[in-house]
Amino acid sequence: MRPLTKSARGESGSVLIVVFFVVTLLGTMGIALLFLTQNEVSTSRADVRLKQSFFVAEAGLEDARRSLFLTNGSGTFDDDLTAAAGINGILEFDPRSFGLVRDADGRVTGITGAGDDVPLAPVTLFGEDKDVQGRYLVFLTNDPLESPDELDDSNDRVMISAIGVAANRSVEVVQAIVEKLPLMPSPPPAAIMMLGPQPNYVGTANAASSFEGEDCGGTGEPGMYVPTVGLVGAAAETSAETGWSDKPVYQSGPYTGKDTMVDLTDPTSSPLVTAPLDPGWQDCQTMHDMVEKLRAQADVICADGSETGSDCIIPPTGPDTIVFGDGDLDIGAGETASAGTIVVTGRLLRPGNHSWSGLIFVIGEGRYETSGGGTGVSSGSLIVADIAGPDGIYGNADDCTGGPAGDGFGIADYLANGGGSSTIQYCSLDIGASAPFEPFYPIVEFLQQ
Repeated sequence: MRPLTKSARGESGSVLIVVFFVVTLLGTMGIALLFLTQNEVSTSRADVRLKQSFFVAEAGLEDARRSLFLTNGSGTFDDDLTAAAGINGILEFDPRSFGLVRDADGRVTGITGAGDDVPLAPVTLFGEDKDVQGRYLVFLTNDPLESPDELDDSNDRVMISAIGVAANRSVEVVQAIVEKLPLMPSPPPAAIMMLGPQPNYVGTANAASSFEGEDCGGTGEPGMYVPTVGLVGAAAETSAETGWSDKPVYQSGPYTGKDTMVDLTDPTSSPLVTAPLDPGWQDCQTMHDMVEKLRAQADVICADGSETGSDCIIPPTGPDTIVFGDGDLDIGAGETASAGTIVVTGRLLRPGNHSWSGLIFVIGEGRYETSGGGTGVSSGSLIVADIAGPDGIYGNADDCTGGPAGDGFGIADYLANGGGSSTIQYCSLDIGASAPFEPFYPIVEFLQQ
């Protein structure tokens, strides 16, 4: 074999240099790719942690938004801001300067930097899986346009701040400015509410039937009792009591009989009235607007007993369903149980075996009737009001005009006939699950800290 020439040796060296360069380049690229992959994994994990705490904070926000509506309804936010300010009367929560208090296991138990502010939602566990459980707590302040620490609300807007802490200890804060949604007043405070003066109340003469004011028959809020029949004004109470019969059971805690038929506008009239009646229930135009908004949201619309193209048979429904009767609505004997909200602008006729969980609004011509035997249970609240005006027909120009008191409310009718052992009971759980309380207070601005 001949020895390599100088030229050949040079070419061989160049190849080695190229190979070395390529190997070095590939190695560098591999290291860089590995670094990028690790960095992406770390970033992804951090993003997942933040998302977990963000979703927990959003859950707290929705919980507080619902609670605020159920306690406040269409009223002013002033009392809610005052309650949130605590004993010293100063709103001190600041989302930029709070600190979390943890126990020995790292679980959040409280907060620092909020003074004695009372949270809308205290530290609340969210999630059942221990590996993804989080905790949230929520505070209320005024909106930035009025200064967050201002207790007097003049624009019907407040700020809700929710702190979410995920199981991995990541923390997120979400804030939302909410405003009042005048869909309906706060939840009705009686099993049956008859709005307006001189109501015509005729109760069943069957001893097996019952009217109950204990919340959800004893399975709701402990110790909560409301009137079985709530009226607006002392004269209305007197008028309704003329139709009272001692044969059905009227029971609300320790109160029985006529003592459960109460004037809701006078908190001193009975211990069953625990707060002033929301003024929205006493305003005819508010009732009219509420009916029309419920019409716009309805899932099933029946026009004088018939749905377009078929008989109007109420289908199986859930708590978020709205059934709207435009005119009279006769519920068939075979329709025995359902849930949600019924709105009827004419007469509502229900058989004794029909059960319903939720809200029943007979607002328009204001005529509610039951007939026939059965063991149906109405759980929630029933509201009856005549706002149809002098001509007695809902839906034209004279709605909410006239009335015995000149406030637009006519004489509402509640007529119960027949045998059986039907029950009408107040139930805050079924009321709260009903569709008209969504979407609570609408969010007008949202911020993630």
